[in-house]
Amino acid sequence: MTEVTHTASVTYTLETPDTSYIKKYFNTDIAVREYSHKIDVNQDGFFDVLLEEGILFGSDSLQSAYSHDDLNTRILQSENLDGSGEHMYEDIRFLADVNGDTFADNILANGKIYFGSEQQSGDIFTDMQAPNVTFTHEETQRKEYNDFAEVVPIATADINGDGISDLFIRVLVADDESAHRYVGLFIVYGSTTLPSTIELSTDADGYIELGKNSYIEVLNLGDVNNDGYEDVGMIVSQNGARPKYMRIYFGRRRFVKRFQGTLPKTPVRIQIPPVSSTSEAGKITAAGDVNGDGFDDLMMSNPVADRSAVTDAGKVFIFFGKKSFHKRTRKLTSANIVLKGELKNSYAGIDIAHIGDVNADGIDDLLIGFGTNGLYVDDADRFAYIVWGNKNWNRNQHKNIVLSSDTYIQLSMLSEIFATSVGNINGIPGDEFVVYNSIYEHNEGKSYILTYTDLPTQE
Repeated sequence: MTEVTHTASVTYTLETPDTSYIKKYFNTDIAVREYSHKIDVNQDGFFDVLLEEGILFGSDSLQSAYSHDDLNTRILQSENLDGSGEHMYEDIRFLADVNGDTFADNILANGKIYFGSEQQSGDIFTDMQAPNVTFTHEETQRKEYNDFAEVVPIATADINGDGISDLFIRVLVADDESAHRYVGLFIVYGSTTLPSTIELSTDADGYIELGKNSYIEVLNLGDVNNDGYEDVGMIVSQNGARPKYMRIYFGRRRFVKRFQGTLPKTPVRIQIPPVSSTSEAGKITAAGDVNGDGFDDLMMSNPVADRSAVTDAGKVFIFFGKKSFHKRTRKLTSANIVLKGELKNSYAGIDIAHIGDVNADGIDDLLIGFGTNGLYVDDADRFAYIVWGNKNWNRNQHKNIVLSSDTYIQLSMLSEIFATSVGNINGIPGDEFVVYNSIYEHNEGKSYILTYTDLPTQE
């Protein structure tokens, strides 16, 4: 097996940023944790950044420094389920156009949707403003003591190719006395005529019943077979068993017709890296187009994988999208690219992220997280490499790449790294990306917005 050593191209320390970058971070978390967060909320031609404490609206004025004071605050409040009149904050789960007016709509974690508009700036919501759409389920209306029920949007994707985002909604009912969880998944098409209340019915197309002690995760994978429809991956755990494969369902015009009570079979599955019971840290995400062939790719990681005799070096597996992607099941040994940690206990892939086309070469780039001193130690140092996408990855001799520890982006004193592409927010060529450092100092997280011009001169 031939291995190519790849040296990361940039070094940047976020723990003590120098003065030229000091105003490019925010004391708050990223609000929408999708693989790609490219949203133009107010339709002004610039992508925007949604953080937990507000939206940073893109503009050419962001070519210089910016800070927390530039956030447009938002108020998200709704009445408690018990009708007590008390207020609580609800997080935005996704930004997506679900009603076909081209503006990004605000999809909340509690199953409510507020439509976006060109006036969406400053305070987006007023106190107790009624949502435009509310999803309900009979179990949420019939809650009993010691029971728990929730309706949660878990993914968006344009699966039927009509240009409007569709919704994947998980209904979870938990019985505290028997410790059973009953899970169902509902798929709802976006539409220009969405009603104000949508009752999620088990009799409708687009419903999957998963049963007791089950769990499902849905991932928007982009368009991996380049047919004009977005595709999704589903990871399903039933009866508490660890899933071994991710099922891939390809978008089509009548997508929901396949989902009528049970999870339909699919010829395409991708093996999920096995992890030990003490290391549930593997990640799966869309990767964008990292080899420049026009097909979206995907990646997954096993941070405790060994590299020959190098223990816990970690590996990241990249599968290239292609027109014939739908024809077979793929094991880890069939990955097109394997990125590997260089040293013992590198834990390569403890965090992975698609960060867009940062260097404006027409190919998407990746952020690969590493860990030291253990996977779950709060004071363990973590760092990350920016790995530039590369057309040469289409050649077989580049399949096994060892990431050298010579240079890297340093993220210190973390319990978690999260990053996502936010698109071009300032008009300068190249996408920006956000890196969230969950423990900066005194347990205060910070979100850094980085652009190619911020990074040191390439060696």
